[in-house]
Amino acid sequence: MKPETTLGAIIDKLPVMYLQYTFYPDGTSQIFYVSDAVRDIYGIEPEKALQDASLLWYQIDPEHISVLLDKINQSAKLDKSWSHVWKIRQKTGKQLWVYGQATPERQSDGSILWNSITLDITEYQSHQERLIQNASISKAILDQIPDAIFSLDRNLCYTSFNESHRQYMKSLYGHDISIGQNAIALLPEGEIRDSALEKLKKAFAGEIVSETAFHGNSEDARQAFELRHNPIYDQHQSVIGVAILAIENTDQVKTWKELEELNHKLKDSNAELKSIELELQKQKDALEQSERKYRQLVESQTEFVTLSDPDTKIEFANAALQKALGLAESEILGKRWKDFAIPEDLHMIEEKILSLDPDHHIFLWENRDKRANGELGWTAWINQGIFDEGGNLIKIHSVGRDITELKNSYQQALDLLSVSSEQNKKLKNFTYIVSHNLRSHSANIKGILELLQLSVDPEEKNKLFDLLHFSANRLEETIHNLNEILTIQENNLRIMVRINLGNEIKKTLDVLTNVIASTKCTIHLEIEHNIFVKVIPAYLESVLLNVIGNAIKYRSPVRDPKVWIRTEETAEYLVLQIEDNGLGIDLSKYENKIFGMYKTFHGNEDAKGFGLYLAKTQMESMGGKINVQSEVNKGSTFSIYFQK
Repeated sequence: MKPETTLGAIIDKLPVMYLQYTFYPDGTSQIFYVSDAVRDIYGIEPEKALQDASLLWYQIDPEHISVLLDKINQSAKLDKSWSHVWKIRQKTGKQLWVYGQATPERQSDGSILWNSITLDITEYQSHQERLIQNASISKAILDQIPDAIFSLDRNLCYTSFNESHRQYMKSLYGHDISIGQNAIALLPEGEIRDSALEKLKKAFAGEIVSETAFHGNSEDARQAFELRHNPIYDQHQSVIGVAILAIENTDQVKTWKELEELNHKLKDSNAELKSIELELQKQKDALEQSERKYRQLVESQTEFVTLSDPDTKIEFANAALQKALGLAESEILGKRWKDFAIPEDLHMIEEKILSLDPDHHIFLWENRDKRANGELGWTAWINQGIFDEGGNLIKIHSVGRDITELKNSYQQALDLLSVSSEQNKKLKNFTYIVSHNLRSHSANIKGILELLQLSVDPEEKNKLFDLLHFSANRLEETIHNLNEILTIQENNLRIMVRINLGNEIKKTLDVLTNVIASTKCTIHLEIEHNIFVKVIPAYLESVLLNVIGNAIKYRSPVRDPKVWIRTEETAEYLVLQIEDNGLGIDLSKYENKIFGMYKTFHGNEDAKGFGLYLAKTQMESMGGKINVQSEVNKGSTFSIYFQK
């Protein structure tokens, strides 16, 4: 049954469906509570879901029901929480992906009560599907590249390959290849296989290996390839695979062989010299074409590619980076990394560059940069140092990937988790308070009523009626306090305004004028007149009255009371300090209870233990906090933190 309380209203405002249901030993089940979010997620009115739980199951995609039932049965068997992702098909035709989790509580009668939440993750699931689609697009692009590209895992098995490589393996060795197949086993035993294993061994050791190799089962069918082996690293900088680019250059190799033969004939004929010059020109053209092809490959990449000198001065930036930054190539070249990245993200970059050497030539980096749309983007860079023969760093080759969406999704997940955790904690605490306090009052009133039924003495009955009236007043006061807490939690988004802190403190002291005079309290006001804080005015007034009022109320009986009011600043907060020379609090006993509800420490008859709890709740609702330092018989200092 849905609770007709402010608590129920809070739950119904959450973007999460909350559900309580019970499985009984006889196999029957019952829903005790479902929040209004069931309307958005299952397309069912809450009242109908309470009447017939099967309506929820009818909306679940049939392919997901059996797995979900297994999860619930295992949860009941092991007394452990379950979680799962499933698809919902509403009667309207709308389809959603949801994530749910539930915690079982075994009851004394053998039944199991589940408290569950269900969250709409359709947008996240769509994002995952787009990632898969993008991967398919990338595969299609690679298949258009005429050169062979493939990658192997540490077991020397294919993890990816493009169409050109598949065709080469079919024409050279007669094999149809597939993902997961051992690539080395497809090569003929002997020199070709041994050479391939040697190069892969170096690549898995972290080296970038380039070589010219010959492949094919017969001498006539053998082709020459320029092979480039690049290690693939995981987030821990461990090599998990090797990416291989094979550029078919059989004609170039043949040309070089012919050039060598022509070199031997230079002494014999000027005609032969001319022929060699022509062949050299052909070779030059071929090399230039190969370079253009490589540049086109780089320019076609969606990743960012740069080449920089050791001082991070950029010498090359591909089109993808130019587009992301909204700058022309001329506006990028000649500038350093710090001219584009957010400065605080580069505070250790010089140290990273200085640590490069031929044996440790790669480092990873993430930074923010200002994009063409005016917003900040995130880029994850893989930076590789290039060294000369003397081991001196001469260039830095960098490949970056846009991870802005990933960072934003991660932050949104953290924010959602933080909000959910805080709300759950507040709901649990509030449920405990309601259960404990209202039960105490109801038990007291019930006991008095039973005594009234038994009593025959009019005088005794009058006393019992007085007690009943007193208990009713206390119950009314408790309900008022609980409503105040709910009001604060519901009004967290209430508009805050900037007000003069000194003026508000003076107003509070005016309210306490009679108390200050009657107790002979001396107030030392040590704050400037132009200090402003952003607050909810009613909350600030309540906090000041509670804290300053307590400083006077719990004064020492052996000395005149004094109160010092001052401010100080930190990087994040303006701190208001209220210090007194009163009774003090034994923190070794009460440190974790000072700001609890209905916690008192000095035995005063008029102490209710609600003021400090209320002050803490109000400060936290305004993004601030409150703490205390105290020593028995010396006094206390309360520090109130206001966000700048």
